[in-house]
Formats: sequence, C-alpha cells, structure tokens
Amino acid sequence: MKVISISQPFASLIVKGFKVCETRTWPAPASIIGQELGIASTKTVRPDAWAHVEMPEFQRFYGQTGLPPVDELVCGHLLGSVIVDSVELMTEEYLDDVSDEEKAYGWWNLGNYAWRLRNPRELKVPIAIRGAQGIYDWKGVMPSEEEERQAIGAERPADIRRCLRAV
Repeated sequence: MKVISISQPFASLIVKGFKVCETRTWPAPASIIGQELGIASTKTVRPDAWAHVEMPEFQRFYGQTGLPPVDELVCGHLLGSVIVDSVELMTEEYLDDVSDEEKAYGWWNLGNYAWRLRNPRELKVPIAIRGAQGIYDWKGVMPSEEEERQAIGAERPADIRRCLRAV
C-alpha cells in the first residue's frame, strides 16, 4: 500500500473526514489518483505546523471537531486511509470555492496543489509505522472492516506516542 506521512493534527483531521483536501507544493502522482492512500502521522510536529495550529482561524474550526489537543494526538502511526479523488492546481478561481474551514486546515497558496480526498477510513487501533518523506510503500496489511469491528473494544497499544515539537 502507498502511504504518506502528514503532521498532526492534519493527519487526524483527514482520517476523521474534517479535512477533505491535502495541500502540497507538488501534484499527486497520476498513479495514486483513484487509489487508496494510507495516512500516517509523523513522529514530530514541525514548527511551521505548530505555528499554523496556533492561528485563531484554525483554533476556531479545530475546537468544533471534538479532537483532543494536538500534543495528545497519536504520532508515528498509520491512522487510516483515504481515496485520492483528484488533484487541482490552486488558482484564484479555485480558491474562491474553498470553504473557510478547509482553508484553515491547509496551506492555500496560488500555484500549489489541492489533493481532493474521499472515503476517509480511520483505524480503531493505529499501527506503528516507520515513515518516510513523500509517498512510500508500506509492506504491512490494513485490517479488514471485520477486524476493525472486533477492535472497537480494544485498548490502544502501549507504543502509542504523543506528538512532540520538532526543533
């Protein structure tokens, strides 16, 4: 399975369906359009991500999600998956149609790209993963929906890490 590592809280926002576009300076490769993409959380949160999280507009929308504080989110784990539906170049016309909430959850600069995501699937029990930059292959196996249903009462694994600030 192809996977991408994303800083928290953005990774959690994606798998829970609050963030429907991943913003990047590069377009999604054609080979992943229409395909399932694993969403992993990075082990640390970069300083620019922490600065973004502290912005009032982000705080306003994040506060409505019911998610825990960023430093309590799971880091260094596969959190779930999405389908990469399409990729759009950010133009002024395109940005006019993006909601304020979605704008609060990304970096919406002209000339960047918005990867439209659909069918978010959150794992009930995150899987420890060694991340990498860009899109990478993960040799593990996503649990089936039946295995996920059985995991509903499961405890979080002992190796769950809290997010740390990168320096």
